[in-house]
Amino acid sequence: MTEQELWTQLVQCPGWEVLKQRAEAYFTTRLSQHVEAAADERDDVAALNKVRQVIAAKKAVEMVLAIPTDELNRLALPTRAETLSRRGGL
Repeated sequence: MTEQELWTQLVQCPGWEVLKQRAEAYFTTRLSQHVEAAADERDDVAALNKVRQVIAAKKAVEMVLAIPTDELNRLALPTRAETLSRRGGL
């Protein structure tokens, strides 16, 4: 089985969509909670840092969840050798 087939199977799996939806819901809830808590925080710097931590974690998870699609896009690009062979070489 090729790498492209493995990535394709992953993104087509119903469980993959469930995982993505749960991660999005989790971070939406967490960010909302931290923004509410930050509004009550007396120390603005501490409040902002807490919100930043949640945003950073959310971005990291989004990057991981994007890997399969990014890899499929990368694998779909023609290689340099394929591009040169289509032109007939240099």
